Amino acid sequence: MKLLSPISLLLAAGLILGGCLDDDASDTTEDQDFNPSEEENLAEYEEAPQENKQITAEGGLGDTREAIDQQYGENEGNNEVARYNDNGVIVTFDNHRAVNVELQLAAFGEERPTEDEIMSFIEERIPEDAEQVEKGIQEQDGSSEIIQYKSETLSETMSEEQFGEGEPGVFAVIINKDEENVEYVTLVVGEDQQSTQES
Repeated sequence: MKLLSPISLLLAAGLILGGCLDDDASDTTEDQDFNPSEEENLAEYEEAPQENKQITAEGGLGDTREAIDQQYGENEGNNEVARYNDNGVIVTFDNHRAVNVELQLAAFGEERPTEDEIMSFIEERIPEDAEQVEKGIQEQDGSSEIIQYKSETLSETMSEEQFGEGEPGVFAVIINKDEENVEYVTLVVGEDQQSTQES
């Protein structure tokens, strides 16, 4: 039996590997046709809207990511759910605008804001033309105070789809309390779906 020279073996191995690499490359190309890259999926979040007017005093509901970043500094989360101040403030974005702003009071440790400070926080982070529509209480493992608002500016700034089934411009402020303290506050675009009891 005739042995192949080392050069022949190297050439044969090169041809085999080359064929495998070509197959892998074509598979990758086909996969890319059906599975867009993460960069492509996130492209819509990277381009800020042309209209960047801030509609709240301190960066809040309806404001752009750029405006929120300017107010709170470095985003410790991602492009969809931004986290600021050691998770003290969490902002969810849809189509470049904040649709949910949450204040986590546990992040403040023992130096929790007073109720007056919490109300100031809320007022500075909802649209300046907001008008209260309804207020209620829901009892469930503590209590939630739910305040519905309407803002003409918010309805002009965001698309109808972002309000879900609710009327454009409507949003809710939910103040969640345990037996002693306010635990967290949520500002959310759209009508709050929880049942409320008039207070």
